[in-house]
Amino acid sequence: MGFAQNLVQCESALQVNKKNRKRKSGDAFGEDFDYIYGIVTTASDWYFILFASDGISSTSKDPINIRFTESALKEGSEEEKDLRKNVKQVMEVIVGLLKDRLEGVDEEPDRKRDMQSEIDLLKQRITELRKKLAEVEARNVEIEARNAELMKQMIEENNRRDARIEKLERG
Repeated sequence: MGFAQNLVQCESALQVNKKNRKRKSGDAFGEDFDYIYGIVTTASDWYFILFASDGISSTSKDPINIRFTESALKEGSEEEKDLRKNVKQVMEVIVGLLKDRLEGVDEEPDRKRDMQSEIDLLKQRITELRKKLAEVEARNVEIEARNAELMKQMIEENNRRDARIEKLERG
């Protein structure tokens, strides 16, 4: 029952995170927040799950087992050392999962600054290209005007030539 409930919770949390990310630009976890971790435990057995939109996996085949017995309360006993070792192992896994999720957070301001620099360069390039386009369009207008003037001159010259030819033929 615990696994099924955890998977439903993971799926729900992943969907909520995706919806919130669409509404907020630049959320803390970036654009690649497409998975979530789940933890299922009976207090003695600890299972760590990676839930992603493309599948579910477990961090290991076997759970981390914490055997809590009355003898583990005796300071210096083997059971106490074993308990400490296993609790430490669970905590290391949890810290590792948290670090994984926070990995990109420190880089977020740098990424935003880099993106802003790129946007600024693109805006500058767009301005340069618009200026060039205006120059090309102005030159095109000049060429079209010159072509129109040349066409007019050619038509006038053809008309004069045709008139001379007609005059010579009559003549």
